[in-house]
Amino acid sequence: MSGKSYNYKYIFLVTGYNCDKWIDKCVRSILKQRRKDWHAVLCDDASTDSTFSVIKKYEQDARFTIFRNSPNRGACYMRFKAIETLSENNCINDDDVILLIGADDWLSGPDVVELVDRCYKKGAQLTYGNWKDLITGRVNTHRHFPKNVLKYKTFRKYRWVSTAINTFTYKVFNKIDPNYYFKDAKGNWINNCTDLAVMFTALEIVDPEKIHGIPEVLYIYNSKYEHNTKFRFGKPHKEKLENFVRNLVPYHLKDKPASEYAKWKKIAEEHSDSHKKDKAKKLKSLKTKVSKNIKVTKTIKVTKTNKINNKNDNKIKNNKKKDNKTNKENDNKTNKEKKIKKSSTLKSDKTKDENQTKFKVYKTLNGKVVRIPIKS
Repeated sequence: MSGKSYNYKYIFLVTGYNCDKWIDKCVRSILKQRRKDWHAVLCDDASTDSTFSVIKKYEQDARFTIFRNSPNRGACYMRFKAIETLSENNCINDDDVILLIGADDWLSGPDVVELVDRCYKKGAQLTYGNWKDLITGRVNTHRHFPKNVLKYKTFRKYRWVSTAINTFTYKVFNKIDPNYYFKDAKGNWINNCTDLAVMFTALEIVDPEKIHGIPEVLYIYNSKYEHNTKFRFGKPHKEKLENFVRNLVPYHLKDKPASEYAKWKKIAEEHSDSHKKDKAKKLKSLKTKVSKNIKVTKTIKVTKTNKINNKNDNKIKNNKKKDNKTNKENDNKTNKEKKIKKSSTLKSDKTKDENQTKFKVYKTLNGKVVRIPIKS
């Protein structure tokens, strides 16, 4: 690192584990930036795939520093060690800006550094941005912190607002005590919720007016990547670490009396409750909208079914009328046929009678043969 020229202001910290499918795309998104006053530190966290061999090809480029960790310790450790190494080699100054990127994610376009630079020209010491989900295509809803949250610095108890891309000056990062804010209760480096661990502390250090939110989409988030810490360690582990990070004493109260922390906690709970109430209201309004839509669709369905039923009823009625007509016609036919049959039977009976009278057996009387008609 000592032989590299120092003509940059922006430092990309790219960290990841088993990201050989995506790391090259991430690096190319940095190379495409229109502004050229940047440096990138590519950190491999003891990957078991070919991630390190992919990033090693940038080793000869003065704009890149390659950093490999062994064993796997997580993004908090890698970020801290990478920045510490830059500092030891006099390759970073207080006003230089650090940008955090996951090796399986990438920048959305060529003007990310330019948009971030505009904020720092206005006096920012920390920025957060907006992102788009690679898998679903959903754009994150960008939010600003409420005034009360900024005033009392109740970030840890409020919703997660400061989303990627996260940036801050080296001066801010250098104030963070890694042993307290980057390690768990057992003294192990935090390997999940690392963005929360860094950003909550940085937000507590920075004055409210120097915190800037950028609404434009600057970051593409690869949410379903199988080596993502959420998938690797599971949801319970993530929730446990998030709870731990959220319950740490804020930076600005760390050396203050316990009474001040108790006051802050009470205010923070109120902010948290108001956030939950807002969330509940939104959910309620969504539910009412959904139920209204369901009712409308139901009424539409009912009217449609009624129309169909009416049509069917009319068809049935028409069919009944037709059936009645055909039945009457059939009855008439059968009656005619019956009449014809009756008349024919009568005629046949007459002919039979006539035949009977005509053709009768002769009987003898006193030896004489006599022809006598016998009635049936």
